[in-house]
Parts: sequence; C-alpha cells; structure tokens
Amino acid sequence: MSEPAERYSFTRLETFRECPRKYHLHYIESREPAFETIEAILGQVVHACLAWLYRTRQLGVTPSLMDLGSRYVSAWTAAYGPRVKVVKRGETVSEYSVAGREMLAQHYQTMFKEDCRETLATERPFTIRLSGRHLFTGGVDRLARNRDGAITVIDYKT
Repeated sequence: MSEPAERYSFTRLETFRECPRKYHLHYIESREPAFETIEAILGQVVHACLAWLYRTRQLGVTPSLMDLGSRYVSAWTAAYGPRVKVVKRGETVSEYSVAGREMLAQHYQTMFKEDCRETLATERPFTIRLSGRHLFTGGVDRLARNRDGAITVIDYKT
C-alpha cells in the first residue's frame, strides 16, 4: 500500500511561515478556525464577483457596473455572518464592504472595459505532482486567450 500524497499550496506554506501552530491545528489536526477574518471574506466575495463578471460576458451578455454592484451586495450579504471578525483595530465591516465595492468599480472601469481576451476558465483549481507523492495545489483566478492565441494566467489581488 502506498503512502498518501503530501499536498502543498501557497496558502499552506504561508500559514506555516506565519504560525506553525496554526498550520498544525488546521492542516494536521483538521480543526476549523474559531472565526473567519473580514479580509478573507472580502477576497472571496471580490474574486467570486470577478469570476461572475467574466463568465457572464463570455456567455454573450456584458453586465453593467450596476449589475456588478448588485451582485457584490448579494454576495457580501451571503458571506458575512456571526463567524466573521474584524481583526485590525480601528477598521469596520462597513469600511471593508465599501473597499470591496470600490475595487470592483475600479476594475470594471479600467480593466474589464478594455480586456477583450476570451475567458477560458475562472476559479480553476489545479494540482501539479512535484515528485513522487508530493503535490502542489492552487487555483487560477482567470485563464484567458489573447487575440494572438497566447494563454494568460491571471491572478487577482485584493
């Protein structure tokens, strides 16, 4: 019987670098964190809205900025709950919500309007075998084909 694969990812490696104890509790003991950070929720909601935006356009419908704003409010409302905590002192939930909406509006006005690449995939997970039983996993925020046929991997940062 072979040994199970060891999985690595940017998030796992970064968690270990920041706090080995947190890594052990989450990835070795499989304990769920006591709360989710507002920063994580902001990133998840913005990424989900960007994926929706590009997938919808790829289907032949270009959403308006107002459509994107409505999508954001719905996604934010669904994601925010009692397990979400603001950990930075002096910051509020409202400030994070507004920041996410502003990020999306800026992206829409600057990047989305000009980006004519074909969207091939959004939020696509991948696994690469490094060697033997060592795997590296991650996700591609958006995979797009340029007019010249070249493929571009896009990683959004919030």
